Amino acid sequence: RNSFLSGRRPQRTQSWNFLNHFREVGPNWVSLPQWFKQHNYTALATGKTYHPNLPPRWDQPLSWSADRPYVFAENGYPPCDRKDSLQNSMVCPSAHPDSWYADHSDASATIADLEYA
Repeated sequence: RNSFLSGRRPQRTQSWNFLNHFREVGPNWVSLPQWFKQHNYTALATGKTYHPNLPPRWDQPLSWSADRPYVFAENGYPPCDRKDSLQNSMVCPSAHPDSWYADHSDASATIADLEYA
């Protein structure tokens, strides 16, 4: 994600893991969404666009427009209580409503962003 959104290879960003981010090496580099924002486009994002807190605060306010909040659901998935399923499996039956899942929150926020734009 650091490479794709910064337009630079890991050798240049020095981001090979989940411990650092491209702004540590290039604080003034323009990210892909930042370029669109600087050219009067609305730049919105939801979910794991960047790795959590890498860059800090999802690179706000540099990369994203202030029009809409950045949504990142941290619920994840409920633990699987069934003995015949893998723990934390996405295919495990659950009594939780769809809205409990991170994917539902991200999809709902993305749809709202698309309707807004």
